[in-house]
Amino acid sequence: LTERPGSPSEFNTILVSLQPARDEAGEVVGISIAAMDITERKSTELALRESEEHYRNTVELSPHVTWTAAPDGQVLGASPRWEELTGLKVSDSLGYGWREALHPDDVGPTDAKWAAALSSGEPVDVEFRIGHGNGVWRWMRSRAAPRRNENGEIVRWYGVVEDIDDRKRTEEALRNTQDRLEALHKKLAAATRPAAAKRYTDPQPGAKRS
Repeated sequence: LTERPGSPSEFNTILVSLQPARDEAGEVVGISIAAMDITERKSTELALRESEEHYRNTVELSPHVTWTAAPDGQVLGASPRWEELTGLKVSDSLGYGWREALHPDDVGPTDAKWAAALSSGEPVDVEFRIGHGNGVWRWMRSRAAPRRNENGEIVRWYGVVEDIDDRKRTEEALRNTQDRLEALHKKLAAATRPAAAKRYTDPQPGAKRS
């Protein structure tokens, strides 16, 4: 490290190389010293490490599962959260191994949507249930979009899986409540129709029958 002129708190990083200097007979007659300023390179390396560390911490702390896939749909990687949700190791979920975690009824529809996205190159948005091997299934939503090169060719898919089980349960509870209210309304309407018809067919009090 060398102190930058005029900036006592900042330093340059210098790479120094020492090699023996030899004469025509091969005898060492001195030392050859080469120095190169690598401050910019070291700053770039430091920024890259900090960026990677930031990304790693963000992924590990995120409640969602981030994943990547090849252009043909083979999953290349996923965040550790996937193993927490499914009990499947990430290494066992690569390729199409992730399908093992899906509810049997959701495998076909999920495959169909994923295949359609791979064919069209359009983003995919699909909901399915995953299990942890204990008979409990939770609803998930997976979304992904492709990254393309300068020629417009897909080079990678980037996706995220989020847990929407609480939302789905709330929606189901609201639907059940609405169904019960509609059934009650129909029952009340059916009960009041005979009484209304009776009022219209009965003669007025005191009216003479013909």
